[in-house]
This record gives sequence, C-alpha cells and structure tokens, in this order.
Amino acid sequence: MFRKILYYAIKFLLSPFRLLLQMLNILLRLSAFITIPVLFFSCIFLLFALFNIIVHPEKKFLIEHQEMLYISIFFISLFIINILGTLILDMIESVFAPNKISEQTKNRKWDARSVEPLINVLTDESSYSREAAAIALGEINDLRALKPLINALKRKDEEYNTRVAIIEALGKIKDLSSIEPLINVMKENGNIPYGIVASALKNITCKNFGKKPEKWEEWWQKNKDHFTKSRQT
Repeated sequence: MFRKILYYAIKFLLSPFRLLLQMLNILLRLSAFITIPVLFFSCIFLLFALFNIIVHPEKKFLIEHQEMLYISIFFISLFIINILGTLILDMIESVFAPNKISEQTKNRKWDARSVEPLINVLTDESSYSREAAAIALGEINDLRALKPLINALKRKDEEYNTRVAIIEALGKIKDLSSIEPLINVMKENGNIPYGIVASALKNITCKNFGKKPEKWEEWWQKNKDHFTKSRQT
C-alpha cells in the first residue's frame, strides 16, 4: 500500500516535467524539417570547433564564432534533454511502480489443482503470462513446479520481471535442487537481480553470503555432497 501511495506521489511531482518534455517533443516533431538539418550542422560545427581548439589553440575561434557556438549548443541540448529526460522520468517511475501482475496474482486464491495449468503457462508466448504463472506457483508452493521453474530459470533471454518472479518462486519452494541453478544465475553477466537471487538462496540454505557469487560457489562446493546425501536419505 505504501509503495502504491509513494508511486502516485512521485508521478504527481514529476508530471510538470513530463508535460514540458511532451511539449518539447511535439515542437521538435512539428519542426523536424528545420530542426534535423540544424542539429546535423550544429554537430558538424561543434566538431569543427573542437578540432580548431586542439590544432590551433592560439587562434580565437570561439570568440569569433561565439553566437554560432551558442546556437549549436542550444539545439543539441534540446535533443539531449528530450531523450534523456524522458528516459530518466520513465526509469524513476518504473522503480516505484507497483507490480500489478504480482498484486493481482497474489490476491487470487490458488490451490494444488492449478499447478499443472500454471506450469504450461511458463512456456507461453506472453512474458506477462509467464510472470503471473511463476508468481502463482510460488504462492502455491508445490514441488511439481520445481523442475519447470528451474528450466524456465535457465532461459537467459527471459524478460527481467519474469526471471525475478521465477527466482522468488524457487525461494518460496525452498528445495535444495534450486541451489546450484540459482548460483549459476548469480555468476552470469548482464542484467541480473543479484539481490533477489541472494534472498532466495538465503531462504533455501539459511546462509547469507550476500551478492557474492564466488562465496556461494565456494560454500556449495564444500557442502554439495552433504546436501545430496541428505536428500537421498
């Protein structure tokens, strides 16, 4: 609830900036036949100015072409503000945005009869459906979902939010066979939810090595045989 209130408060505070960016975007689009050539020549001019400053530092190039320099910087700044401003606002809002799929899935009552249909959804074309299925399987906490979730975890091209849902589900099921796949995920390069993986591993093992894959790997190699034997007995 607090996250939702915080999200709407931040969205309200950022709305004037978003409005300004939208107006700027419309202006640039309407005058594209002028602004694009001007932007191109502005970039060329700045590169030429930089070249003159480096090669002929004794010449007062900037003073002689001061007005042109200001115009070039102004037009380039408009495009940078338009692009980066929108990206930054979207990033800020996405950080605080409530996970609607998560809320809807958790509010629904699931039982063991839903496990098999939900497992089938893990391979659905829609990433939203796969994410919802992973969340639901974590809520049901049924061992039948373990292997399909681990297989889904191995898909490196999976959407970030869906992968987070899979990892959280494995952390809730708390089966020892999830340990090695989760450590392998932590060793990957790229956009990896290290904190979520560490939390899932902590839930399963009752150990806490944080976001350090080498520590988890070292511990697992020392204790792997012990865990394997305990599963067999």
